[in-house]
Amino acid sequence: MRAKRAIIAFLLAVGLCLMPALGYGKIKPPHDFHGMDIILLKAQIGYIMENPTTFLDIDCFYDIAGIMANIIAPDLDLETEGKIFVSVTDTRGVFFGRSRKLLMDEFHYHWEAIYSHLKVIGLAPLDLHTDIAAIFINEKKEILGYFYQGEYYLWYQGEYQLWEE
Repeated sequence: MRAKRAIIAFLLAVGLCLMPALGYGKIKPPHDFHGMDIILLKAQIGYIMENPTTFLDIDCFYDIAGIMANIIAPDLDLETEGKIFVSVTDTRGVFFGRSRKLLMDEFHYHWEAIYSHLKVIGLAPLDLHTDIAAIFINEKKEILGYFYQGEYYLWYQGEYQLWEE
């Protein structure tokens, strides 16, 4: 009887030791990505609520693998791995028919409004120059420019150029 209990206890211990190994097919990321999604969604909602008549369609992603820029804009060479990637789509025609200077002013105005919500919602140590990249798209889904490493770039005559005033 005692040997029977020892064998059952041994088999149970071995079974319990091997059971957690069945779920090790994927590596769990070190961050709470669902929490990050909620923070980014709160930032989007805050931006919309504060700018009810002028808001643009924005999508915020935490790009862990660095693939969002390649999906949305494959011709750009943006390194977005581990950064927040923001897609700003013009749904109100504010980018249409603008000169380079006015277009840059629109980019800057909307980007500052979006960034202020990303910074306030709980991403306080967020650095504008290293942690965020943004792309600006018109109503026809054409890329007009982007914000990367603290600089604005505009699409001008077939290539992207750094904006200099």
